[in-house]
Amino acid sequence: ISMANFVNWTDNNILAVGKAVANQKNYWKTFMELMNSDFLKQRRDGKKISEEAEIAKSLRETKNPLSHLWSKMIQLGYAPTKFADSFAIAAGGAPFYINRTKTYEAQGFSNAEAKKKAFDDFRMLAETHQQSSRQDKVSNVQRGLTGRLVYSFSGAPFQMAREQKKAG
Repeated sequence: ISMANFVNWTDNNILAVGKAVANQKNYWKTFMELMNSDFLKQRRDGKKISEEAEIAKSLRETKNPLSHLWSKMIQLGYAPTKFADSFAIAAGGAPFYINRTKTYEAQGFSNAEAKKKAFDDFRMLAETHQQSSRQDKVSNVQRGLTGRLVYSFSGAPFQMAREQKKAG
């Protein structure tokens, strides 16, 4: 499903995606490059942009031992979700990153500049379409403690609704 988040009508259309995926050696090399990027490592490690990390941190800082235990359970419970999130972003983003790099190279950018610009575009799309706790990507409803607990897995639908509203 995440692959569709990166498909567009220009340089990463369905035919370009198919061509990028067909080159399996380059696809998996790019997939691993994205999986090992600071951006996706940060998402998996729960640093700064993870809602679960904020909840766990607030529970860990209390004097209540049950809250500390709950914090550890939250961290362990989110591990498979964090890996699947990174996997989906890298799998869908790899063809986009490959094709966008080619686009920038065709515009005259060096390979290094093209890769940097393509990665910035990739990250922007991933943060727009995937679950996020960035304050500029989270609704007012989700910012409060109740919203974080009740809507913790509804970030992406909220974000998509806001993006559609802006586009409209």
